[in-house]
Amino acid sequence: FLLGMGASEEASLGMSGPIGKAATAYRAATEEMAKSAFAVHDNLKVPVEEVALALDAMAKAGKEGGFELRDMANEFPEITAAAQSLGMTGVKSVADLTAALEVARKGAGTGAEAATNLKAFLNNLVSRETIANFKKFGISVTEELDAAAKAGGSPVEHMIGVIDKATKGGKADLLAKLFGRKEALQFIRPMLQNTREYVRIRNEALAAQGTVERDYERRLQTHGARLQKFRASIDNLNISLGTVLLPGLGRVIDA
Repeated sequence: FLLGMGASEEASLGMSGPIGKAATAYRAATEEMAKSAFAVHDNLKVPVEEVALALDAMAKAGKEGGFELRDMANEFPEITAAAQSLGMTGVKSVADLTAALEVARKGAGTGAEAATNLKAFLNNLVSRETIANFKKFGISVTEELDAAAKAGGSPVEHMIGVIDKATKGGKADLLAKLFGRKEALQFIRPMLQNTREYVRIRNEALAAQGTVERDYERRLQTHGARLQKFRASIDNLNISLGTVLLPGLGRVIDA
């Protein structure tokens, strides 16, 4: 998958270890995890050597909320693509987006709905209509995003703060004047109510080095994982030895 998306052989091999461990640790489809890894590498410009840290952040955020890592795998390509428009890059942006997803889940019926609401906010924020709406409140979206970037902060957190102030704590009538899409509003409301929780999850995610590795090692100790590893060993042995020794080896394996 990685090669097919245009990643170099070196990059693909570099990401394959963290991807495989995450897929094993959280019982996720390997190709879905590859999509997530490629998304953070390609869209958020996370270096190959930091992809493991990005997956750690995603896994930790998943533990802190109701949106798990294997759920993120389906949604992250689109979310990170939308985040590009706000200039979001690096592992800190991965932590930021995953924390936002966890809070968005509080105001959504399903994980997919939470992801849709976050994407609507990211895309709607820089739309012509929303920029015009903010201007009526005396706010320049472009200048606010530039200010967040210069301060090295989160554009999501910064804009939620701006919205909170402009709408006097999230008054419904004022929010409706800023954003036309209900999905964006369904993201904003829980964010306004749970800003501290969002910051806490983001900080936990940023400090989550080694989360995937620990969960991977724990998964390997289960009976199912041991059996899977044994089967993989036999498959590898089959490939290595061919059919010459297999008849005798088969009797040993049966025993």
